[in-house]
Amino acid sequence: LDLPSVLIGFPASSAGLTCVDLDFRAAGEACVEHLARLGHRSVALVGSPPEVYVRRTAFAQRVVEGFTAAADRGGMASTVHPCEPGAAREVAERLLREQPALTGVVVHNEALLEPLLDAFADLGLRVPTDLSVTAICPDDLAASARVPITSVTLPSTEVGERAVELLMKKLAGAAVPESTLLPPRMTERASTGRRTVS
Repeated sequence: LDLPSVLIGFPASSAGLTCVDLDFRAAGEACVEHLARLGHRSVALVGSPPEVYVRRTAFAQRVVEGFTAAADRGGMASTVHPCEPGAAREVAERLLREQPALTGVVVHNEALLEPLLDAFADLGLRVPTDLSVTAICPDDLAASARVPITSVTLPSTEVGERAVELLMKKLAGAAVPESTLLPPRMTERASTGRRTVS
């Protein structure tokens, strides 16, 4: 008996599957567009650990695609840095070495959020005066950071609810879309500000 199913998240190939998730590409774009509106011209993405990209994990790839597309559209200088756990200081130093004009950072690696803020502070950078930081992460993590982080939330409850709705429709014999992407929802907090020209 082949029971209907709904997958949370998108595999590399989702043909023939019913999938639901956050639109990670749009989330990457939203973070860059927010920084662009504040006047930032040089941005970096601190992403998942390198093995996540080696495995071509779909959500991580999509964030990079959205981040890069929005930066290119806005004529912004941009770099992408996969980051291992425990390498926050090393990555912070590399960002500043490679992009001396850097003023905006997007973080898609929740374990690194606090260590990165600490590393930037140790390097003499104030958030948001010297560096604006946005993240794609759970709301409670963003809100409780030592500088509350402007973020796109990971809508796990909403994704779960939508998956159940789709499954119930399939069980009832109704047609459902193969892919459901939830639009990103950004909450502005204290970690982003207008770029100051020194």
